[in-house]
Amino acid sequence: MKKFQVFAFVSVFLLALLAGCKSAKVEEEPEAYIHPLALLSDDLSIYMSVPVKEHKELVTAIVTSMMNGLSAENAAKICDRTDVMYTGLGKIDDRSFLETVSWTKIPAFAVNSIMTRKNGFNKETVEFAEGSVSKYKSLESGFEVAFPTTKVLCFSRNINPMLEKFIKQEEIKETEYNNWINRESKDILFYITRPGQYLRNLIGQSINIGTDKIYGSLSYKADPKKPDQYSGRYNLSFYIHLTNKKAAAALRGLLSLSFSMMGGSVGQTDDQTLFLSGIEVTEKQIKDLFMRDPITGKHYRVVGEEVIEESVKK
Repeated sequence: MKKFQVFAFVSVFLLALLAGCKSAKVEEEPEAYIHPLALLSDDLSIYMSVPVKEHKELVTAIVTSMMNGLSAENAAKICDRTDVMYTGLGKIDDRSFLETVSWTKIPAFAVNSIMTRKNGFNKETVEFAEGSVSKYKSLESGFEVAFPTTKVLCFSRNINPMLEKFIKQEEIKETEYNNWINRESKDILFYITRPGQYLRNLIGQSINIGTDKIYGSLSYKADPKKPDQYSGRYNLSFYIHLTNKKAAAALRGLLSLSFSMMGGSVGQTDDQTLFLSGIEVTEKQIKDLFMRDPITGKHYRVVGEEVIEESVKK
């Protein structure tokens, strides 16, 4: 299943929840605080944070592109109830793996009234040593969703690991990727822990120079001729950290030649880190970059943390 279908899946029940949220407010007991980012798995290939309100048009476009009949107006209402969305993508054996968790305000009474079997969801109670928590499985898509608090929404194909982190009240781990995407920013932030799987998508060419991390941002680029209209274009900037500092000069020269023709620039921040900036990308390129299909149709060999594409067998 493509990742856009996941956004469509979320939009279905959120639109229903929006209708339920029109009722009068209900006093609720105080809830335990947990940061959504603490619920993501620790072994994913890409981590990303999206400040939804600052990128409402982009998120709206993603939702409406895969949901026939869903209006941009209704998709925008989903964004209005969501603050920041954190997403983890890809594992070594499955680039399509996805976990998403967000600050989304959903009253408890709306969850209980909408997430029913009649509406296509099967409720289950997941038991852990520290306690239990409810989850809802879509009978149609197989994706699972949970609302561990009225301010947090999370979903995945197997949501139990996320719920276990919640029930244990885990804190955000002090990792480089968490520290990067959890910064205060109006941009979309991303951190790639396995660059070998994604570097070609970023720079448009394969390289044999080792890298162990890539991190950067996507910032909205307005059209100077129509500043009040959504342009659908973003500026991509990112760092490439090399495992061998002796290769930095050669790679910088190669990339400078390629990106200068596109208006981009390549700098070097230290012996092992290059910084690429001024690269313009479109909505479609953003979708293609982060929303991956499973590894199918080709043959791959996994060596350590690297996925190596081999020739397709006839």
